[in-house]
Amino acid sequence: MAPKVDARRRAREAKARLDVERAERDRKIEEATMAFYLADDKIADLREEITTAEANRNEHVVALFGLGETADRIAVLTGLSSAEIRKIKRAPSSSTVHSSGSDEVDGNR
Repeated sequence: MAPKVDARRRAREAKARLDVERAERDRKIEEATMAFYLADDKIADLREEITTAEANRNEHVVALFGLGETADRIAVLTGLSSAEIRKIKRAPSSSTVHSSGSDEVDGNR
């Protein structure tokens, strides 16, 4: 075999090995990136779920105020701190009805 032909063959074989390694690395990068986005989407969904649950919880704290309970008594009933109860009461959304359509916050049903 001529030296030039042999050198070309060896170069192609070496490049083919690198191409396989590169393709495998690219596949791993794509898999890791896809897993990242799946986890990131789940985090966003859970944050939204937490926000909704907190709003719902806060509505019920406000409802307890509407029933004449004090911050200290609500703290005992709920396990939240009195400071957190007062913070919920002062929040701008605490006096409005949320998208649940319920006017239970005002004590009316």
